[in-house]
Amino acid sequence: SAVHKSAGSGLPIFGINMGHLGFLTAINPSELEGFANDLAQGRYVLEKHRLLEGQIRHSQGKTSSPFYALNEILITKKDISGMIHIDAMIEGEFCNSYRADGLIIATPTGSSAYNISAGGSVVHPQCQVLLLTPVCAHSLTQRPMVISDKWGLEFRIHSTHISPSKDSAKLVKSLNAGDTNDIEGMIMIDGQQCASFKKGEVLEVKASTQIELIQHPKRSYFAVLREKFGLGARI
Repeated sequence: SAVHKSAGSGLPIFGINMGHLGFLTAINPSELEGFANDLAQGRYVLEKHRLLEGQIRHSQGKTSSPFYALNEILITKKDISGMIHIDAMIEGEFCNSYRADGLIIATPTGSSAYNISAGGSVVHPQCQVLLLTPVCAHSLTQRPMVISDKWGLEFRIHSTHISPSKDSAKLVKSLNAGDTNDIEGMIMIDGQQCASFKKGEVLEVKASTQIELIQHPKRSYFAVLREKFGLGARI
């Protein structure tokens, strides 16, 4: 949430790990006093991390205010059951049609977040790429993809497939009648903010501004990978 609020301000962010993983945070609470002296003496480094910028173009032609994500933007279905069908365009050209529980559009920074849980690649934060990772794809040919962050992306809901139930009866009736206005998905931004995403709307995503994270000068990305994920650990 600190990243979302400070996007575009130019202020660096200092993270303290208050949870279990803390992949991006500089220190643990027990290290705060010692690192405060380092900060005062300028003994720290600033790591640049690229944000995603997204906005929704509504069917009436209006466009939502832009929103920003450090880790990922997730397109997913609104109902618990069934799956969602998403069409993806890259630089105006049709790329893929995903039938899955959802689709993750991740930054290299976010490659070690939800993306890695969905089977996506781990990418160093300094790589200039974006990741497209389907969540529980309904096809063996739907694989994670790594693309250039210089490209603009567009996503549309093709359809929503649901299992008939009392809760979904109204939507089933609308589908049978050809009324697609009620077909909805959801957009989740870094797992903290959400917005509805309807058929007929277009989600536009691109790489945006960079934010700076304050880190210890001796911090090693690969050492953190080994510590947090057991990367390369001997079995």
